[in-house]
Amino acid sequence: MNLKNGCLFLFLFVLVSACKIDMSTDIYLRDIKDAALANIEGLKTSGLLKVGVPNCEDKEKLSQVSSLLKDYFLNVTEKSCAAGMESLLTIGVDIPIINSESGWTSKTTSITALVTQKSKEGSSILVNFALNKTRFNNLNQSIENQFFQKLSFDESTVSFSVNNDGRQDEVAVISDSFVDGKPFIYSKSFTLKRRNKIDVEPSNVRRSSFSDNGSMPVLEIPIVSPKKATFDDKKNMEVVKDNSSKTQGLNSLQPLNYTTKGDNPQFFTAEGKVPSGCFAQLMTELNGDDIIASVFLNRTGLRGCIASNIPYSEENTKYQILDDMGDDKWTVRVCQSVGGSMGSSCSKILVHFEERKYQSNNKSIKVLSVSKLGEI
Repeated sequence: MNLKNGCLFLFLFVLVSACKIDMSTDIYLRDIKDAALANIEGLKTSGLLKVGVPNCEDKEKLSQVSSLLKDYFLNVTEKSCAAGMESLLTIGVDIPIINSESGWTSKTTSITALVTQKSKEGSSILVNFALNKTRFNNLNQSIENQFFQKLSFDESTVSFSVNNDGRQDEVAVISDSFVDGKPFIYSKSFTLKRRNKIDVEPSNVRRSSFSDNGSMPVLEIPIVSPKKATFDDKKNMEVVKDNSSKTQGLNSLQPLNYTTKGDNPQFFTAEGKVPSGCFAQLMTELNGDDIIASVFLNRTGLRGCIASNIPYSEENTKYQILDDMGDDKWTVRVCQSVGGSMGSSCSKILVHFEERKYQSNNKSIKVLSVSKLGEI
């Protein structure tokens, strides 16, 4: 073989060699429970992909990679490219959270998803990381057509950051994985304090199962026994009744001037749609307590909301109406995205629409307001 042909052979070998892809995904236990126990749809979490590229200088090639991935992942965002022994392009994506492994591929265009479902006994929530093998093969074919390479999990890592964003300690049962860098072969229960997290990297065997079979177990969350759950529900209702008694008489005898509209129902008053920022102000993370917090909807001024002089920023906030509890009381799920790698913070709150009094120029005025009665 002459030198020219030898170089050509080496060049082709490099081009057709597989490139690694590292995946890391944030898991928030409250979202997992909402999907598995309340069948809430449309939940997503944040993830990062690190894809091997020839170099970080060719911006056009990097843009082509990002553009290609947009057909297979959700909300693809190019983050950075780090050069070293190997160049890695870091890309931010959204990972859908889907209840039930059966038919999950028909519910999202993403090739990966966190799939939750109850165990057969109903005693725990099983969390798996799933791969749509058909679409992954399509992605690989597209990459090979454009870049003469294929993605491979052989030298890759798949990892998870498990966050307790709830109001109390949570237990995660994990096996056959590294947890915070330490290996655990057999099932072990890890107690996560509120706002704490653990880093989980499943073993090579599980990673191979993900690549070959399209799914791998990540963790298991024990479900509170029905007896304790009933006790907690009664306790929450007692809080609601107690707090409601404190605001008795504030509502007029006439129906309150608000309603719900839309396929994804939202609250409206005579002044228009109630912004998500109104409910975001009731989140415990922002108001710092579990007791009553109120927002005046139609009053102008700092504590107003719809027509506030200093409106609360609605950027990255949203709310979802869960249940009508009657007597102008509702359960609402409020979420606010947090910058960086923190993902989103969510609260499930009990709210009460009412007319509250406040003093203005020696006059007592009633204003339509929304009050937080408790958190569930």
